[in-house]
Amino acid sequence: MIIINTFKVEKHKGKNSIQGIIDENGCWICRSHKPRKRYGRSSKFSYYQIVVGKRDDGKKNGMLMHRYIFELYNNTSIPKGMVVRHKCDNDLCINPEHLEIGTHKENMEDMSLRGRSTRGEKTSNSDLREEDVLEIRKLYKMKEFNQTQLSIM
Repeated sequence: MIIINTFKVEKHKGKNSIQGIIDENGCWICRSHKPRKRYGRSSKFSYYQIVVGKRDDGKKNGMLMHRYIFELYNNTSIPKGMVVRHKCDNDLCINPEHLEIGTHKENMEDMSLRGRSTRGEKTSNSDLREEDVLEIRKLYKMKEFNQTQLSIM
């Protein structure tokens, strides 16, 4: 990552300022808050979180940073069931110009179209390479082997 500049979110009026670096793609990468761990993954695959008040039970009310920034800069609430999508494909980016609202389905379609999904050989539990699959399909189409025979080859 090449650091081009720094930023500070002036619109944020909270106790802790939101600031960080701007990379070569114009992504704002927060350095003032820690990323939240997701599903036991390393922080590389995490989102930043910010405290935005307290709940009725007195506990801190956390919000994902990119959702907070979207609401702050667009002066609107995110409708129920909608997600904030990263046009730049950088989960850590909080640049409001790189964020847009959409559905979960649109987000998954983007992921697939941009080659960010884990399918085929990319998955950790894949046993076959793409060329193996193509060969198996070719053999099955020729009707010389049934599925059981192909499975033990």
